[in-house]
Amino acid sequence: MRRRGWFWLMLAWLLVGIVLCESVGANRTYNNSTVILEKDKSYDDPTTSRELNEEQQEQQTRVANYITVASLTLYAWEYMRTFPREITMYQRHMLRRPQVILFLLIRYGTIPALILPAWTLWNHFDESSDCPQKEQITVAVVQFLVACIFSWRTIAIWRRKRWVIVLLVCLTIVMFGVSVGLLFHSSDAVTYSGACRPSVDKDDGIKTPPAVNSVKWFYLTSLIFDTVTLVLSSYKLIYYANMGRHLQTPVFHDPFATYRMDATHTDSSKELPGPVVDNGNRRSSATNALKQIPNKMNCIATFPFRKVHNALQWWSSLTPLLARLIANGFLYFFVATAFNVVNFVLEQVNSIHSKSFLTLYSPLMCVLCQNMILTELDAVWSTYDADLDIPGRRFVDRVVGTHGEQRSRMSELDRFQEFVSELEKQHGSSDSSTLPRRGGFGAKDIDSPLQSQTDKADKSSQNSFQNPAQVRRSSVDPSDTKPVSPRHLHPTMAPRTQAQSPSNELDPRAVPSTAPASINIPVAQSSHTSTPSESLPRLSATQQQRALRMAGLL
Repeated sequence: MRRRGWFWLMLAWLLVGIVLCESVGANRTYNNSTVILEKDKSYDDPTTSRELNEEQQEQQTRVANYITVASLTLYAWEYMRTFPREITMYQRHMLRRPQVILFLLIRYGTIPALILPAWTLWNHFDESSDCPQKEQITVAVVQFLVACIFSWRTIAIWRRKRWVIVLLVCLTIVMFGVSVGLLFHSSDAVTYSGACRPSVDKDDGIKTPPAVNSVKWFYLTSLIFDTVTLVLSSYKLIYYANMGRHLQTPVFHDPFATYRMDATHTDSSKELPGPVVDNGNRRSSATNALKQIPNKMNCIATFPFRKVHNALQWWSSLTPLLARLIANGFLYFFVATAFNVVNFVLEQVNSIHSKSFLTLYSPLMCVLCQNMILTELDAVWSTYDADLDIPGRRFVDRVVGTHGEQRSRMSELDRFQEFVSELEKQHGSSDSSTLPRRGGFGAKDIDSPLQSQTDKADKSSQNSFQNPAQVRRSSVDPSDTKPVSPRHLHPTMAPRTQAQSPSNELDPRAVPSTAPASINIPVAQSSHTSTPSESLPRLSATQQQRALRMAGLL
């Protein structure tokens, strides 16, 4: 509702400005005398170095007034819309961030390039010498600030590669020097209405060929820089996007299923004979070609649809941060490129409205850059939550998305226990032999701190369905500062087994009711050793190592 109110307010302001421009254009008076133009007489136009009649002069002035009012309205609307966000930036830790500094520079560096053209258009000047000299240099300053923003953005995307830094710094300096040189030689002249406008001819009173139109090449330099930065940033962002995709649920590769599939494929390839061709049912190649024509026509007709569908699927698979960075880059490039190309064409054909659109360049670039900085600031930065297990977890969640279930607080032992339980559920019928452990089969490591702590946790969880992570945290001795992690164990040692826990009751969330009640990873013998009749299928040492490696515990 608040944005809608600002929108209607700015729209009303725009309409009022248009009415004022109409009244000023219709009743333009200077020194209490009305300027009267003859219909059949032509007047020299310094902006195009052409002779224009009365109707063309009035149309040129009217369009210039409209564009100036639109520029002021656009900047004022964007300023008031983002003013609450600007207030939050005036903090000591925020002012040190480069994106905040660039935001404030582009926000207030645009004001001179916006006020001077409006003042020279709506003021009255008697001679060209009274016009502000080198007024268009303020537009080059805005272009330099835009180049700094996109150079910083591209360098950050490329993770501060040295060659990218050198390339963009040199390109920014060259572009700024060329733009200042071009706009420095753009002189100003007084039009028939008394306004100062950029001119393309030398105001020396002598009929000479028009000079080089420097404003046209200014648009070309902006177009070249925007193209280079967009290609660099988009290439790296697409490279990041193709490195991986977001998974809705964690996926564990089952070594047993992979082995069985490979074995089945090998056996079937050995047993199956070659393709059998029935010569009686063989058809001619011409008939097959005719029957394939509808399929080929359908493939050609649906080619654009399939490409669009694939592009939409690729876009939906992007992470929120990558999608935001790519969308901002392409949005700015399309708008800025369209503006620069249109103005370059208008300057090339020497249109009477070509110089009027130069006033719109600064506020348009300011609005695009401000929105890009704010949206990317929201997508990247966030406050730190001390309750989360990992510092910066919220930043990671913003990068990888919020799809799927939230990751619960669970130790590595419990997550590995869930993984092995799922393997048991699928391969409980297979019973493989177990290789001897290091230190002798059947030996019990009494001095192991993890063994004693695991025994305590299993005893406390006996005959109850409790969260294994909570049981384990409550059973750890606070005085014991030695880290306890599966990474400190031998790969063939299991965190929990039937031998260590008589009840062996797992977390009901992790193991379904149909799953076996034990983990088929053998451990050292203990006082609770089960009888052979109670033994369940177990994994070999090699299978344990592969399972641990897939679970991320090695």
